[in-house]
Amino acid sequence: MKLPYLLALSFISLAFTSHANSADLLDVKKFPKWFQESYAQEAQLEDTTEVIIEQFNIKQEVLGNVKLLAEKDGTWLYHINIGPKTPMECYVFASHNGPANSMYAMMESGLDDIATSNKKKRTGSFNFSLGTGIIGDTPYLQLDTLYHLGKGKKKASGILKTLAAETGDGLLLCLHNSIGYRKTFYTAFESFVEAFRANKPSKTFFNPVYQYTFNDIPVGYSSEKYTVDADGDVEISNSVAMLIPVDANSISRTDSTSNSWSYANGSLINASSYSIENGELSSRFNISFQDEQWKVVGELQGKNVETSLSHKDSLLSDFGNYLKVIELKSSDKNSSIDNLWNADIDPVSAVEVTFSKVADDDNANTKYQVGPLSMNMLTDANGVIKQALMDQAGLKLTVKLMYVKGAPKLP
Repeated sequence: MKLPYLLALSFISLAFTSHANSADLLDVKKFPKWFQESYAQEAQLEDTTEVIIEQFNIKQEVLGNVKLLAEKDGTWLYHINIGPKTPMECYVFASHNGPANSMYAMMESGLDDIATSNKKKRTGSFNFSLGTGIIGDTPYLQLDTLYHLGKGKKKASGILKTLAAETGDGLLLCLHNSIGYRKTFYTAFESFVEAFRANKPSKTFFNPVYQYTFNDIPVGYSSEKYTVDADGDVEISNSVAMLIPVDANSISRTDSTSNSWSYANGSLINASSYSIENGELSSRFNISFQDEQWKVVGELQGKNVETSLSHKDSLLSDFGNYLKVIELKSSDKNSSIDNLWNADIDPVSAVEVTFSKVADDDNANTKYQVGPLSMNMLTDANGVIKQALMDQAGLKLTVKLMYVKGAPKLP
């Protein structure tokens, strides 16, 4: 349960305004008629092509006319003909900096290439559409950018669409330079994602995927995967990807990954985490219990950190968060207090967390509080969050369950 991370995000100063309860940040109806007509264009995909990537054990049919253009150093480049003159480009990366940062970097590179090929300067770019969703058990990010080239009568405009999804150990990232064919582009991307998902056995006994929404705009997701080893200890792998509009032209990008181990009772054994923000490593930490104390080693904003927590007792793991909710819901208590460690809130201290019951609210039955920040959650009997809301100081953060496999109970 990555709620401490979500609460930490509330410290970010957000300067964008919600335009509608959708992912579209600009109103297409206010654009010229030719733009609206181009925007509405779609195509029917009927042809399929077999895609083979031995490193990822892929041998599947993918929608569209797919051509492998290049393969080098763990990167594959494909062109997929989906109808218009301009094909979509899809990159498969064996190593990457996360969906959000990689997507933004490829979008910027793509816009530069478009300007170069048209022999015109880029004179403007705007956040056109933002979104996140789920394909099977695989979450994805979506970012569409409106761009302008040149000035005056020679001015040209277009939309560069991007979609990205972590697919096992790699990243699938697709771009399409076309105002229209939005659904067609997604359909081809979805087919490619399904090729990665096919015949991939999983040992996870619990895998929830949550969508994050800021002020009614979907901006990211978290995916949690829980497995158990022969000793009964739980391994937890978490990934978070966020694209947050700062203003009409810029996007803040965050990718965070953590791996931790928990005892079956929900107590933390050890953990490691790192975050990449706007293309730079912002933090990297490891915590473990040594010599009767919790030791933290890592770096924050380029500065080394090595310390011991003043807290000497057990710490709650992400698995333990779920167990505490289950325990509270089945007890006569109205609340319970515990301690956890979260690098995004305070990497050098344990943080007190309070779980409380919520009464007379159809949208929440549990409250999760860390310091002055709190979130009301609707949880099921297994402690899984169905939805959650933090509405504070003009910021509305919503969490919604997009997908779940299993429950936070050892098999």
